[in-house]
Amino acid sequence: MDSNKDKVLIAGPWVSEFGWELMRWQGHIRHLSKSYGATLVLGQEGHSYLYKDFADDFIGHSIEVDSKDRWTAKVGGEPLNFSPIKAIDLWVKSRNFDSYDYIKPSSSVCASSNLEQEFFKYGNSENKKNKIIFHARKSIQNTHGPDRDWHYNNWLSLLGGLRGDLDHDFEFVSIGSKEAAIHIEDTKDQRGIPLEELADLLGSSLLLLGPSSGPHHFAALCGCPSLVWTDNIVWNLGSQKGNNWARYHYHWNPFETSIHVLDKCNWQPTPNEVLIPAINMIAKPKEK
Repeated sequence: MDSNKDKVLIAGPWVSEFGWELMRWQGHIRHLSKSYGATLVLGQEGHSYLYKDFADDFIGHSIEVDSKDRWTAKVGGEPLNFSPIKAIDLWVKSRNFDSYDYIKPSSSVCASSNLEQEFFKYGNSENKKNKIIFHARKSIQNTHGPDRDWHYNNWLSLLGGLRGDLDHDFEFVSIGSKEAAIHIEDTKDQRGIPLEELADLLGSSLLLLGPSSGPHHFAALCGCPSLVWTDNIVWNLGSQKGNNWARYHYHWNPFETSIHVLDKCNWQPTPNEVLIPAINMIAKPKEK
């Protein structure tokens, strides 16, 4: 890699899906940053934690984008009217640099077959506790439709099944954003906690359960095993080809975190189809 130690790297703004940011963006920016004198990241509010191990600064935004453009973070090829040039120039000069390189998300970057990345393990996964995490996603504007949501009664049935088969000292926790995830009754509500706290929660937990979503990709970077349900449709996004089973096991799992993918259920497994592999993954069944 060419050295640009006399320059600043400015990356962003990221506006797209959380999973793509985790697996096809932040690792690439971390890799690029090593050849620059300093790095400034433009990203979504609350996401500075993802870059804190290498970025010199982070500017947050709350830009909303139509769903058709979210994964590539492009709208007509423009940087979404988020280009505080004067502020950036001041930032660069305040650090005694004269120039900067600017990289923004695009399909040519995010879906490249030879994307160079370096990943960082988030959270603390050394001391596992008897915690099981639910991500009960619900559809919101600009995301996939309700056919991917799991009915609330299914979650209650799964929770009852787990409580019936596991030792009494297990704790159950609901995560996600308060706008896009449901709090399951009789679980601890941890929706909306900062990413750093979520990383520690996932890292110390035994299992995350839920339909395919960004938190499962975050769990893979935190050392938290996942049981995820999805479909088996083959996707083709630039050079990124395959299905979700391959994505979770290989393409988007740099630390080889334990994963079980239910992909023959078209997003709608029965509670028992989730319960049986969940018990096997937790590997601490109640003695009969």
